[in-house]
Amino acid sequence: ALSSNDSLAVGYCHYSGYGTEEDYDKALGWFEKSANEGNEFGQQWLAVCFYNGEGVEEDFEKAYYWYMKSAEQGNAESQ
Repeated sequence: ALSSNDSLAVGYCHYSGYGTEEDYDKALGWFEKSANEGNEFGQQWLAVCFYNGEGVEEDFEKAYYWYMKSAEQGNAESQ
């Protein structure tokens, strides 16, 4: 099974097009998996997707929610 860090890494590859085609829909799914497992960076990147409307409809409330979850774990970028 993949860890939350593995899910984050796969998501980032899809988000950035590293080693695969850029695909925000796939990235979103991997970030969501990582975020729901409590990974602060998965939460941050899920927030980025909601904020920018990448792979999902733009939703500032959900972006705020995920940025806060990440920030509460000490992620300076989300803070």
